[in-house]
This record gives sequence, structure tokens and C-alpha cells, in this order.
Amino acid sequence: MYQAVFGPLLRRTHRAVVELAALRAGERVLDIGCGTGSLAIALKASVGPTGPVHGIDASPEMIEVARRAASKAGVDANFQVGLAEAIPFPDGASTWS
Repeated sequence: MYQAVFGPLLRRTHRAVVELAALRAGERVLDIGCGTGSLAIALKASVGPTGPVHGIDASPEMIEVARRAASKAGVDANFQVGLAEAIPFPDGASTWS
């Protein structure tokens, strides 16, 4: 239901975010509050197969939606339950892949 109502608006917004991010192949992405994973999935195209993409969200249900969406799109992205207040990755951008 969420995707049906908000999907078209989010896809337009995602295009703008992807352009503004100006990511290069191999860069890392962490989408905090990833929800359905649609932005993380869109960003994966910019970083290519060598750029890891991770998404965290407080809702286990949203993480499942994101995992299914990535699988359906054939996108290699990792989604896990996590909070912005306690990011489940070590400090330092070069330490996670």
C-alpha cells in the first residue's frame, strides 16, 4: 500500500538524491532509516558491483520489504534492523564493506 501511494513521488525524489550524491564506482553507502530500501537500491547503480550498499531501519517489517525489493530487482544490498542512535557498524568509513 505504501509503495502504491508514495512510490511515484519517492522515485522522483530518489533520482534527485542520486544525482546530488554524485557517487562513484566503489564508494560505500549507508542509508539510515531506509524504510522499503528504494533509495538504497537506486544508489547501488551508482556505486556498481564493488560499492557496498547497506540500509538500516528500526522496523523489522520494513527491512523484510527492503530485502524482498532488492532481491526482486537483482540488487546486491544488505538490509538490517538498526537505529540511527546506535548504528551497527564500526566508526570509520573505511572499516565496513
